[in-house]
Amino acid sequence: MKQYIKRMGVKRIILAVMAISVIIVVAVSLFHPVRKSNGRIRAELLKLTPIGTHMEEVRKSANRTGPIRLKYDCGIVMFGGRPSPASSERFSEDEVIGVKSFVVYLGDYFLIWPFGVYVEAYYVFDENDRLIEIAIHRGSNQ
Repeated sequence: MKQYIKRMGVKRIILAVMAISVIIVVAVSLFHPVRKSNGRIRAELLKLTPIGTHMEEVRKSANRTGPIRLKYDCGIVMFGGRPSPASSERFSEDEVIGVKSFVVYLGDYFLIWPFGVYVEAYYVFDENDRLIEIAIHRGSNQ
């Protein structure tokens, strides 16, 4: 009988540890910084690097935020709210924002494993290497 009680005690401890672990994983996932809205992330990045900031200053700040993944010698275009490099001739000048840009990886999170979402920031610059736009993009990690 004592062994049964001991085993039940151990089972309850293991169950409690597992439940606490699940709660911690869910809480961390729900409050991950990149789960904020695109507008809120953009506003926070603009506080760090306001419009008009020189490209080198933005690059230094961006390197502290996350790795710079891609650099473009072109601006961006928006497709249904999604930024994309304007690296081809098919875009009119009215559609293209800026003349240079780079992409910074901000992080990712999982909706339901294995379906993840990555978040990137597109920093866009004018011909004088001054920041004119920050666009946030979310993509699927499938």
